[in-house]
Amino acid sequence: MAVIAMSLLFAMLIGGGVSLVAQTALPEEPLWNFKILINEGLQDALVQEPRAQALFDISTLEARLQESEVLTSYGTLTDRAKEKGIENIALHAQSVEAQIGALSTRGDYLAAADIAARFQAVLVKHSSGAIDVSALLDKASTLSAETSAQAKQQ
Repeated sequence: MAVIAMSLLFAMLIGGGVSLVAQTALPEEPLWNFKILINEGLQDALVQEPRAQALFDISTLEARLQESEVLTSYGTLTDRAKEKGIENIALHAQSVEAQIGALSTRGDYLAAADIAARFQAVLVKHSSGAIDVSALLDKASTLSAETSAQAKQQ
C-alpha cells in the first residue's frame, strides 16, 4: 500500500513540475502542446460561469499574442508557430463572443459590456504585433459599443 501511495505522490510531483515548466513554453517548443492541451484544457473545463469563461479566454488569447511577440523579438516566429497562434486566438475569440452573447441573453448587460471592453482593450494593446488582429478588433469594438448601449438602457 505504501508503494502505491509513494507512486501516486511521485506521479503528482512529476506532473505538477511538468505543468509548471510548460507554462513558459512557446510555440514550437516541446511543452507548448502540453500547456495548451493539458494546462489550459483543465482550466477551461473547470470554468462554468460565462463571465469567468470569457476572462479565461481573454487571458489565454492575450498569452498567444504575447508569445508571438516574444518569438518575433527573437526572430524565430515561424509560419507554423504563427498559424498555431492564429488558430488558438480564433478559438478563444469565438468563445469570448459566445460568452458576451450568453451574458446579454440572461440580461447581465453590465457584465457583457465589461467583457467586451476588456476584449477590445487586449486587442488594441496587441494590434501592432506579429499577428493581425484588425478583424477581431473591429468585431470587439462593435460588441463593446452594442453592449455598452444595452447596459446604459438598464
